[in-house]
Amino acid sequence: MRTANRTWALIWAALALLSLAAGYVAARWEDIPERFATHFGTRFEPDSWSDKTVGSVFLPTIFGAVLVLSFVLIAAAILRWKPSHGYTAMWLAVMNLTLAIMFASLQVVTVLHTNWVAPVMVGSLVLVLGSSLAMVVALARKQNNTTSPSTDNDEHYKWGMFYYNPDDPAVLVDKRVGVGVDFNYAHWQGKVFGIFVVLVLLGSISLPFLL
Repeated sequence: MRTANRTWALIWAALALLSLAAGYVAARWEDIPERFATHFGTRFEPDSWSDKTVGSVFLPTIFGAVLVLSFVLIAAAILRWKPSHGYTAMWLAVMNLTLAIMFASLQVVTVLHTNWVAPVMVGSLVLVLGSSLAMVVALARKQNNTTSPSTDNDEHYKWGMFYYNPDDPAVLVDKRVGVGVDFNYAHWQGKVFGIFVVLVLLGSISLPFLL
């Protein structure tokens, strides 16, 4: 229960951070230039600009919210269907918070404080990579100290990667490779998650062409 409470506290902190950043930018709407930089090159110099619209200004918040909510759904699924892996859900919430910090910071600096873009981008990258590494190490250590029933049977895997076993009532199972959990894609929850991931990927690829 304590792990679940910590997980939800981290999740709410991430959502609050994104909301605060968006609220700050909205409150200073008149200070945002009519045309502002939306992309920065390898030397952190602007190389693409956009007119001031709600969509262009709040793009970091929108994109960040999609990623954060994705992590929320995964963490909630783990707590609901695989409570024994609450430790994994908590670390996902930590990762979620670091992503929220990154997108909240980018939301503010890209439209109001462009002189801070370089340090914020570098700092965010270090933070996300550091938290990712910490999560992998922590989960690997946790897995080494626990054992669970094996689902490693080739006939239950699609393309050797996706667990698909309609006879297994488990919604979440241990990953075949690496640490953490994955869906049993024979159930509707796994199908919904798979469709969601595909839509996010397609949206990410098409986004630059739509702006």
